[in-house]
Amino acid sequence: MKKLTCLLLCISFLTACSGMQQQNVQMSFDANAPFSRYKSFNIQQFHVANHFMGLNALIDEAVVSVLTEKGLSYSESKQTDLLVRYGVKVDHSEQFSLIDWNLGNLGNAPEVRVQIDPVHKGSLLVNILDQQTGKAVWKASSVNIIFSGMNIESITQAQITKAIEELFENYPSK
Repeated sequence: MKKLTCLLLCISFLTACSGMQQQNVQMSFDANAPFSRYKSFNIQQFHVANHFMGLNALIDEAVVSVLTEKGLSYSESKQTDLLVRYGVKVDHSEQFSLIDWNLGNLGNAPEVRVQIDPVHKGSLLVNILDQQTGKAVWKASSVNIIFSGMNIESITQAQITKAIEELFENYPSK
């Protein structure tokens, strides 16, 4: 009976871990910043260790889309009201997934089959600076399991845009 209880606890733990989606979004802003005055923005990436360069173009496009919907205009000029600076980091690890389990017959050892899947944990930090004062007026960060079981190169624009929309959800609209 001890073996059965131990097996059921192990299965419960593995099942809970396999479905776990870690998400941590933090956001803060300067309540005194004149958000209604801001009309234009530019984007700049900053380098972070373990950065996957292929994501830059996807993130740029998503940021332009989201902030345009919020009433701002993108410009490649350095003379914009806001500078959106971001850094992204991707860490690679593994997670266990329960495939199958069998209690077996009396006297036989129980069987548990697990699978090890790649997990890519992405961290994104965004700082929006007032170009006139040089001060940060809005900050957000997100840590997510973003590519569980996928090849990182197969991430789509739609997936990145959805993540950026969630990150910018509380950015003030005009």
